[in-house]
Amino acid sequence: MNFSAIPPAAVDEFWPQISPGLEDLLEHYTLGKWTAAEVLENLQASDWQLFIISDEARIIACLVCNIMDGHKKTLEIGLCWGTDANSWAGEVNDAFEQIAQEMGCEQLALDGRPGWRKLARKFGYKLDSVRYTRQVNGFDSRQ
Repeated sequence: MNFSAIPPAAVDEFWPQISPGLEDLLEHYTLGKWTAAEVLENLQASDWQLFIISDEARIIACLVCNIMDGHKKTLEIGLCWGTDANSWAGEVNDAFEQIAQEMGCEQLALDGRPGWRKLARKFGYKLDSVRYTRQVNGFDSRQ
């Protein structure tokens, strides 16, 4: 397994391979918070950082991160998709711990769908909030 930070100038090279997974994630789990074009723009502008996990033949996961510089500087893993997370999550967790330390962060934060909860707990993440989102128009109280 290879874990790589992708420099902004190289994002376009990987975009065709990662955009289908990101588009699915954006459509089904973020209520359209961002478009794929906006994610690409933020990655190219160095506002966000792209990391990929690959095996010999293909990309198996990608993660999009940014730094929140508030009271406690936090490395946020805001978008993540992949397959067979059990095979790479430990190594990636260790890498993000080191990256966070090098960047002077005090915290790591991970946004993810409910299915990530068990794996996140395995690496010391705790559930500290739940985000509820909905569209402004089209409210249906039966949901």
